[in-house]
Amino acid sequence: MATSPRCGDYVADLIQKQTRRIGRLHPEVLADQDPEALHQLRVTLRRLRTVLNQFEAALILPDGVSEQRLARVTRQTGLTRDLDVLRQRLELDLFPALPISADGEDSDPTIKAKALKRLLKGLASNRRQAFEGLEKALQDANYLKMLARLSKWLRKPDFTILGQQPIGDWLVEWQGSLSHGLFLHAGWQEANPRDKSLHELRKRIKEARYALENLEPFLPSGGHHWIQELKLAQESLGELHDLQVLADVIGEQELRPRVADLPELGVAIQHQLDRCWEDWQTLASRLKARERRWEFQGLFLSSCPGVTDET
Repeated sequence: MATSPRCGDYVADLIQKQTRRIGRLHPEVLADQDPEALHQLRVTLRRLRTVLNQFEAALILPDGVSEQRLARVTRQTGLTRDLDVLRQRLELDLFPALPISADGEDSDPTIKAKALKRLLKGLASNRRQAFEGLEKALQDANYLKMLARLSKWLRKPDFTILGQQPIGDWLVEWQGSLSHGLFLHAGWQEANPRDKSLHELRKRIKEARYALENLEPFLPSGGHHWIQELKLAQESLGELHDLQVLADVIGEQELRPRVADLPELGVAIQHQLDRCWEDWQTLASRLKARERRWEFQGLFLSSCPGVTDET
């Protein structure tokens, strides 16, 4: 552990990696040619927020640079990205798999195609409005000034006393700063798939996963497995949320007439929701078992000198 870098130096490298990526992605997102660019920007902003939050105690950042300010811009990316996901799910997943009608005959494909076109047109209108808000957020003077200040800080970063200490001596604390109490979250026990606590739990799981990935060079045995487990949990809750949003969107008054000729669509969405909920319950039951919870909490403790398992 004595040869590990200082906390601050290690974190500054993480911040630089994310800020450079943000700079490369901005023009691609504003060009709006590939929805993947927006997805990657959203992920990168979240990762940068996690770094600033996780290692806050090691950094002396300039005024105006904070995780909270980044959160405002990240939220603006959310609606546009959600609508991109809904469109992709409709075009590539749900619509091609629509079941045959109750009388055993396929619905008229021309009617289906027209109904889908009307629905996608409505979603496209919503997306244009959402993207206008996203453009303003990415071109906002305060946001750009914050990124500029962070870039200037990276040329001569400033650290707290803790930030000047070897990161290897503080791995337990850096993991725990964002994962502490993860399994106490009410979402693990929730029996209602529509409860808001599940969406909040998804955010906590994602944060814990990113926190582990930020410490990846120091992960002990089992650490990489936990990253994959947390990713599975995050994706499971994400799919559940996306399907719920889609069900809500097509049920909105202005879009309801557009899907009148697609009665099977609601049935197909509900079927996927039921399957997704069952998958989540199975996964949650496995992850929150006592042995797994203790394993997660003790990831870095197991590699600390003088620490033994007395359970």
